[in-house]
Amino acid sequence: MIYYITLGFGPADLFSETLSNFYKLRQGGYPYRHIFLDQHYPVRKKSNRAKCWTLCEKYEIEYLDAGKNLGLQKGFNHALEHISLKVDVIVLAFYLVMYPTTPGFDMALLTPVSQ
Repeated sequence: MIYYITLGFGPADLFSETLSNFYKLRQGGYPYRHIFLDQHYPVRKKSNRAKCWTLCEKYEIEYLDAGKNLGLQKGFNHALEHISLKVDVIVLAFYLVMYPTTPGFDMALLTPVSQ
């Protein structure tokens, strides 16, 4: 199973653009889950949070909320604890501010580079 983890500390409008490109450009036919951890972005708190929730519903992203901003390491660990890591799991951090521009970017991330 492939997991994408997004730590939600940023403007929802930017997240919207990121997700639009993510789903337009991904090409894999593999099973995956996308997890969003609400990190309580402090700017326009209520409206930003509502927009993030709506985006997660639209793209079928699992919404997690630890109740506060846990920061990078603790936030990522919180999401990892939620998915119960197993041997055959691949986890990719997909930041809220990423903006993929290359079709098949997901397959490039999942393809091992030979040395």
